[in-house]
Amino acid sequence: MFAVKKIRLVHSYHGIDQNKVKAIKKEIDRYKLIQHKNIVKYHGGEMIPDNVFCIYLEFLTSGSVADTYKQAGPLNEHLCRSYVTQVLEATEYLHGKGIIHGDIKGSNILLCKDNETVKLCDLGNSRILDNNKSFSSVKTVLNGSLAWMAPEAIHSQ
Repeated sequence: MFAVKKIRLVHSYHGIDQNKVKAIKKEIDRYKLIQHKNIVKYHGGEMIPDNVFCIYLEFLTSGSVADTYKQAGPLNEHLCRSYVTQVLEATEYLHGKGIIHGDIKGSNILLCKDNETVKLCDLGNSRILDNNKSFSSVKTVLNGSLAWMAPEAIHSQ
C-alpha cells in the first residue's frame, strides 16, 4: 500500500500550470535525494488522465500528530520528547543534504503503526541550498503554512 498525493496541473482557463509542474519536479527531486527512517519514502510518480500528476509515497495508517492531538488532547511528555527528537533527527538529515523543509507542523508529522515512530512528510515547500550558501544566507521567502510560521519569518518580510 502507498499514499497518493494528487496534483491537478490545469489552471482553470490557461491550460497546464507550468509553476505547478516545476514545483512537482522539485519536490520529487528532493524526495529522490533522501532516505531516512523519519522521512516518508518516495515510491514514484506519474501523470494520469485529466492532467493530474500523482506522487506515490509511503502510506502510514495512524494519521498525523495533529490528528492525534485533535482526538486525544495533549501528548504526554515522554511521547512528545520522543517525537520532537525524531523530527530534529530528520531535520538534521535534511540540512545535511542542503534541504530546508519549510513547513514543519503537526499535520506534516505522520505516525507509524507503532505510535512510537514519526516521519516528516510534504516536501512541497522545501528549498535546496546552493553549494556555496549557508543556511543563514538564505533569504526568507514567505511560503508554508502561515499559522505555523515563526513570527520572525513573517516580520522580516
